[in-house]
Amino acid sequence: MAQTLPNTKNDLIIAMVQRELQAKIKVLPFLKDLSPFAAKGSKTISVPRLSSFTAANRAFGAAFGESTLTDAVDALNLNQNTGVMWIEDKADETQSSIEFRMEAAKRAAGSVGRFVSSAIYTGVAAAGGLSINAGIPADVTKQNMLDLREYVLCNEGNLDQMVYLVSCDQESVLLGIADFIRSDSYGAQETALSSGVIGKLYGVPVVIDNLLGTQQVICLDKDGYAYASQRNTNMQEENDIQYGTDAKKVVVDHLWGHAPMQVGELSAGAGNSPLVAVLRD
Repeated sequence: MAQTLPNTKNDLIIAMVQRELQAKIKVLPFLKDLSPFAAKGSKTISVPRLSSFTAANRAFGAAFGESTLTDAVDALNLNQNTGVMWIEDKADETQSSIEFRMEAAKRAAGSVGRFVSSAIYTGVAAAGGLSINAGIPADVTKQNMLDLREYVLCNEGNLDQMVYLVSCDQESVLLGIADFIRSDSYGAQETALSSGVIGKLYGVPVVIDNLLGTQQVICLDKDGYAYASQRNTNMQEENDIQYGTDAKKVVVDHLWGHAPMQVGELSAGAGNSPLVAVLRD
């Protein structure tokens, strides 16, 4: 009797789905990952933050003035339940030469990944403490790139955690800036650290993502925006006999959340992060 491995095959498909999802979300490595705190039963992740003390000189013989800290929390709601459902007509599939389940699952993961990316970019744009062009789109300039970087750095951003996220239509503009350093000019080792990095500008890695809206550039410190996956991307099926005795209804879904961090701190207004700067909101 020939051995079959249907259970192992399903595990392999799910593993492929998870890899495909991560590959599609280019922004993921540049966000603060709160997934370890997304425990079963949690609806919200609360990240505490404290204001800073202000130091002062004390005159001899006099007491220090009392200082206080203000505490607050950044809340990340785990309320995004994103997925794709399709029906497999096994009679039709029997006459097809492709491995339909594998191909469909891969495309479902890609679709979920694009949805997640777009939702994150919408959230990031809304959270920008600085929006240079506001609601009037325009091509990026060298001065814009410097201003985006300056805003994040001057709000205690960490250069080692910063990234420029750039829409496809602005890549040619960046290539025209003399200070842009292509990734093949500074070595493959650093490029491999961040998938999608095409180069550097003023010490900040540049990532091109076609899921960003046109004429958009984001400068982001990793601590400025967070993502959490509460349940890894999964796939399940059930019988759907209205399409035949072997027909299956299949779902791929992902439970997650996202939110800005350090909201309202330093120079940022209400609802905004001082570690996020955008070309347009």
